[in-house]
Amino acid sequence: MTEKLRVVVWSTGTVGRHAIAGIDRHPAPELVGVWVSNPDKAGRDAGRLAGLDRDLGVIASNDRDAELAKRPDCIVHCAMTDDRTFDAIEDLSAFVEAGINVVSSGPVLLQFPHGILPPEMIERIDRAPASLHVNGIDPGWANDVLPLQLTSLSQRIDEVRVLEIADYSTYYQPVVMRDIFGFGDAVDAEKMLWQPGVLSMAWGGVVRQIAAGLDLLLDEPLVEKVDRRPAERDVSTVSVDVKKGTMGAVRFELIGTVDGVPRVVLEHITRTAEDQCLSGRPRRRAVVATAWWCPASRT
Repeated sequence: MTEKLRVVVWSTGTVGRHAIAGIDRHPAPELVGVWVSNPDKAGRDAGRLAGLDRDLGVIASNDRDAELAKRPDCIVHCAMTDDRTFDAIEDLSAFVEAGINVVSSGPVLLQFPHGILPPEMIERIDRAPASLHVNGIDPGWANDVLPLQLTSLSQRIDEVRVLEIADYSTYYQPVVMRDIFGFGDAVDAEKMLWQPGVLSMAWGGVVRQIAAGLDLLLDEPLVEKVDRRPAERDVSTVSVDVKKGTMGAVRFELIGTVDGVPRVVLEHITRTAEDQCLSGRPRRRAVVATAWWCPASRT
C-alpha cells in the first residue's frame, strides 16, 4: 500500500477551508496538522474550521514550530499574502529551506518573479532542497499560460491583450476590497495598489511571462494606467458598503512595450456591481475575445 503524503494546511480562511476539505476527500494525502493565525481558532478541530460539521481528529495550532516539527511532506500554504507579501516570501523560503515542499496560493508574483524580485531572493528558493509551487488563475493560468497557448493559433500577432471584467460584489476579502483597492473610499484616496510600481509588482509577471514566451525583450519599466470611477448608486457587497460617489469601479492597464509600441497588455476592469461601468468601444484583440466595459459585457 502506498504511504500517504503527510500534509499541513497553513491557514483556514477563504482558501484554507477548501484545502482541508479537498485533502479529506483525496485518498493520497493525510492531514497531519493545521496552522492558524487567529488564536481563537487554536485548539479547534480542523473539520469544524473547514465547515465539514464533523471532526477530523486534527487540532489547529498557532504554534509555528510545532507544526514544522511534524516534518510534513508538504505544506499547503493558504495564508493571506496580499498585505504581507515579503513576510509571506520569507515564510515560504524558510519552509523549503527546511526541506518541506510547498504549494501556495500566493504571493502570485512568485509565479514569474523575474524582473520583480531581487535575484538573491529568487536564488534562495532555487537553492533550497524542496520545491515551491505557487498556483493561481489570475495571475497563474487564465491570463498568462492560456494566452501563450492560444498564440500558437496565430500566424501574426501585433498585440496580445488579456482582459478581465469582474464583478467583485461577492468577493469576500475586506482587506483587499477596501484597504488595497479602495472600494467605498474616496475615488482619489491613497491606496496601496495605485502607488507607482505596485501594479507592476502584482501583475508584472503576467506581462513578462507572455513576452518571454514570445521571445520579446520589453522596454522597462512597464507602463501603468489607472482610471478609478465613482459608484453611480449605493451598493452593498459582501466585503464593503459602497456609497454613491465613492470608488465603485476601476480599470487599469499594465503595458509592455517594445520600442515604445504596446505589445503585451494586461487590462482589468473591476467593479462592485454589474452596472458600475465605463463606456467604451470594442477594440481588436490578438488573443482574447473582444469585450468592453459596459453593463452588456460580462464574464
